[in-house]
Amino acid sequence: MKYTTEELTPCKKKVNISVEPDEVNAAINTAVKLQQRGIAMDGFRKGHVPADIIEKRFKGQLYHDACQDLINVHINTVFGELKVTPIAGVAVNDNPQLQRDTPLNYSIEFEHLPEVTLPNYEGLEVEQEEKKPTDDEIEALLTRMREQRAKFVPVDGNGPAVDGQYANIDMRVFVDGKSVDEVKNDGYDYLVGQHTVLPEIDTLIKTLKVDQSGESEVTFPADFFNKSLAGKKGTIKITVHAIKLRKPADLDEKFLKEMGCKDEAELRTRLSGFIKSQYDNLYRGNACTKLLEQLLKQVDFPLPESMIDIYMNEAVAQRRQNAEYMGKRFDDSKLDELKKSLEPSVREQVKSTVFLIAVAHKEGLDVQDSEVQNAVYRIAQESHQDFQQMWQFYQNSGLIFNLRDRLLADKGMNAIYAKAKVTMVPAKEPEEKKEKPADSEAK
Repeated sequence: MKYTTEELTPCKKKVNISVEPDEVNAAINTAVKLQQRGIAMDGFRKGHVPADIIEKRFKGQLYHDACQDLINVHINTVFGELKVTPIAGVAVNDNPQLQRDTPLNYSIEFEHLPEVTLPNYEGLEVEQEEKKPTDDEIEALLTRMREQRAKFVPVDGNGPAVDGQYANIDMRVFVDGKSVDEVKNDGYDYLVGQHTVLPEIDTLIKTLKVDQSGESEVTFPADFFNKSLAGKKGTIKITVHAIKLRKPADLDEKFLKEMGCKDEAELRTRLSGFIKSQYDNLYRGNACTKLLEQLLKQVDFPLPESMIDIYMNEAVAQRRQNAEYMGKRFDDSKLDELKKSLEPSVREQVKSTVFLIAVAHKEGLDVQDSEVQNAVYRIAQESHQDFQQMWQFYQNSGLIFNLRDRLLADKGMNAIYAKAKVTMVPAKEPEEKKEKPADSEAK
């Protein structure tokens, strides 16, 4: 295999590849032998069917597989010799297909990281805040843990429900006299006073006692998540089956045992350590941001367009997810406007990542396959997806390269921080907290 390279842009290469007939034949022969091992035909023992029969019988699939394998070998060779890594996928041009005793010519195109001239990043000075957890913070965390393990208990009386209580309801929505199944609920524990996008639900529930039903007119917001209902008027019908409260778990022996602690003092010590680690990570991240800002002001380099596209798509997806979480509809008609507003921050993120990868390369750092797999596993866990499907998605979409880049950038940032002169200083309290003691004394 021989190749020549073309610089299409500072961040994009085209590689023209030519393959001699002997290499083409060798690739086909290898594919035939692999297929031959598991094939059984009448008149032949398994694995002993003649190669020419195998090739004739399965020629289409064999040649396709041989071509893919050959291209993969070439790509790996090119990347290794050029010492480049693609940012996203690799485009294979010219529709390459193998034929015996025939040369093969095709090209590949891919974007790669630009050359970055690094400034001195050793010995940078930075202040890092530190803070010890307060008793109030420990108590607040303990309260949240107890609330997470809360159980429903019935309230006294038959209601109606008030803010902070849960009403177990059946709900139906009717528009133009027809039931809308997409927004119906049966046996749903609705938190009263949660300020949903449909305040009419709260208002109606607060008029109903247990086993009572009622209905109310409703106007769906223009940005309602269900496009078919957005801006329309309808009717909601609700039946209340029960009214309940969530009672936090008791701080008893059972609770302590679930937490793996022998007594309350040990639990509070552990919670203090957890909060402290959260503060440490937060303030370390702030210090890293300050260090990076110092360095980025000193450099300028072209940014890969495919990398900008990936980061932009992720930013838009996050906005879409936030809108859906709030029960609102994402307005696709304003997508171009949103992208324009996001562009400065996206480009800054890409610049940071490219710079930190350059630092990681200078430091001789790398990302192991196991680290990438662990990262995909965590993503799958957090999104409640199957790991194998998520892994396949990342590989097929080319996002695996982007994920590897981000992991490598994290290592680059750690290298800069490790070489910095970090001075620990007490954390500054927010202004509103500073004013509270004076306010209380005045009262």
